[in-house]
Amino acid sequence: MIEPQTLKRVIKRHLNLQAKWQKQKFKALVDSEATRNHILPVIIKRIKLPYRQKKNPYLLVTISGDPILYKNGMIHFKTGLVKIEIKRQKVVILFNVLLLGKDKAVLRIPFL
Repeated sequence: MIEPQTLKRVIKRHLNLQAKWQKQKFKALVDSEATRNHILPVIIKRIKLPYRQKKNPYLLVTISGDPILYKNGMIHFKTGLVKIEIKRQKVVILFNVLLLGKDKAVLRIPFL
């Protein structure tokens, strides 16, 4: 069982926001421990966000060092730089395409 103080620390690391790209809305999770920005393939298709193959795919591992299950842990696709709006603030961001579970997109803190 997680200790109450540990749980508080985990909750403070995450922030859920609504993002928008060309009037298409999607939910995004800001994660203070994320090293890159990621988005679900299904969201890319739903909002018609352009993407392309990465020249240099990379291996993504969990905090314990295990490869993620999506495409043998390799990230093969990215969006390129896109302008999204979060809380009326426009930011230019690059997403890597990844199955994320329940989160639609994950943003690393430096986007702020």
